[in-house]
Amino acid sequence: TISVQAISRSQTADAGTISRLQTAMSTGSCSLLTPSSGRTSSAAETGTREEIQNILKVLTEGADAIREHPGSSSPCAQGVPACPTEALSEEGEAKAETQLQECVSELLSTEANYLEDLRFTTREYSRPLYHLLEDSQAHYNIFSNHEQLLELHVKLDDALANARAFTEHASRAETTVQAFIDLLPYFKMQEMT
Repeated sequence: TISVQAISRSQTADAGTISRLQTAMSTGSCSLLTPSSGRTSSAAETGTREEIQNILKVLTEGADAIREHPGSSSPCAQGVPACPTEALSEEGEAKAETQLQECVSELLSTEANYLEDLRFTTREYSRPLYHLLEDSQAHYNIFSNHEQLLELHVKLDDALANARAFTEHASRAETTVQAFIDLLPYFKMQEMT
């Protein structure tokens, strides 16, 4: 989930995207990023592809908005909402900013845990079993895209390292979102397999 304020600061969102993001924040959609066991997210445990597809859709729309209006100056960027219904009180903005930071922190933590799990699985299972399984097809059936997933998430972790380094909340959120947007085509490829 992306905050309205973060998108407004980057001067790239249309009113529809802002509205969808406000709805996502108010419904608590960040819960899918909450680590349930301290190791993986509940979305990963349940394998809920719909939740992942919804996240990808929002990221795609954000990327499209960036491409359509690079560097444009939106009324939101200057503190003036595009329409009165989008105006948030200072208390509402503070709450939304807190929720955004919690979501970003959970996302960064969950992604780091997932990468650690991928590395563990590769080191302890995939590579050792490659030589032990008599049939290479059996290894492929079990670990078919594991190496590609590992490579993708290593790239994502490198990009997210920049976000982890930021102390300013808006920059941290924007850098996190941009890391996912930059790798969006690779996530779509994984979705198809």
